[in-house]
Amino acid sequence: MANLRHSVLNRPAVTDPGLRTAAAAGHPLPEPWQAYAAMVRDASYTITDTDIGRLLAAGPTEDQVFEVTVAAAVGAALESFDAGMSALGHRSTS
Repeated sequence: MANLRHSVLNRPAVTDPGLRTAAAAGHPLPEPWQAYAAMVRDASYTITDTDIGRLLAAGPTEDQVFEVTVAAAVGAALESFDAGMSALGHRSTS
């Protein structure tokens, strides 16, 4: 889990690590990222080409959209994993 967290949030990328970390944690983000990251975290199955097109039209690059998508999805997965491990009496991966 630590390697996954490090790879997604801290490795060099096009997108600022702070923005990736905020997307992963569900913290407030500037638009156009806030609504998109929330959608990825809560209902990624509803994302359409129109949503991606809207982001690209607002200025972010395809690399940035990919990196924020991965950060938000991995953050949601890690949050669920940590909750499950906690329920089993294990310590968090954070």
